[in-house]
Amino acid sequence: MALHAGEQTLELTQEQLLALPQQRVATTTAWTSGVKVFEGPLVRDVLALLAVVPVAPATATLRSWNDYEVAVGIEDYYQWDAILAHRMDGTPLTLLDYGPLWVVYPRDQHVELQDSRFDHSWAWMLRSITVGP
Repeated sequence: MALHAGEQTLELTQEQLLALPQQRVATTTAWTSGVKVFEGPLVRDVLALLAVVPVAPATATLRSWNDYEVAVGIEDYYQWDAILAHRMDGTPLTLLDYGPLWVVYPRDQHVELQDSRFDHSWAWMLRSITVGP
């Protein structure tokens, strides 16, 4: 996955991703049945690899392999413990099941995140993140 912030670019490898502290989020989603357990680093820890700090009104533009694109205020990643999931229920995510990376919010732990307005921020098949003003 590619990370872009200003003039910096990082091609994040699987090894770099796994070297970050890993989190587990058990939650329901709008796209799967029942509670699923997702694993991956916090999105804010991934952004920190390029020294991104939570400055409003900065946005993270998420781009997926299926050409989906959404801009999310980076303050989301400092307010909520959203992760960059690479596993679901212990199985690595692939392009056939929302992978290889999926932005997952701790939806069941916060009533605010259960609002359907947050659903667009759950970018799956993630290819790149670009942070900008």
